[in-house]
Amino acid sequence: MKGNALTSDLSWTQPVYLCPECGETLHFTGQAFRAPRRHAINQWKKAELLILNGFLFHSHVGPYPKTLSAARQFVKGPQNRKEGVALVTSATMRECVYHV
Repeated sequence: MKGNALTSDLSWTQPVYLCPECGETLHFTGQAFRAPRRHAINQWKKAELLILNGFLFHSHVGPYPKTLSAARQFVKGPQNRKEGVALVTSATMRECVYHV
């Protein structure tokens, strides 16, 4: 039985969005993300570290570390690493459903 148009291509590539101001790639942060103050460089670095390692900001997730050094240790934890990958995967799947 041949697949129809809806099931024949199950591969999905997450779209890439670019910042209109600087041209850098935008990242999905989660709906509960609150940007740090502009000059709070370590807080921005902490947010970047968490997001790029799969720890997104949702109301049902957390608490996350309050400092950059604590975030580095948090990300290294094997159990936390697995949870971060699972969160990115589930967020990607939800995004897939929303963008169909």
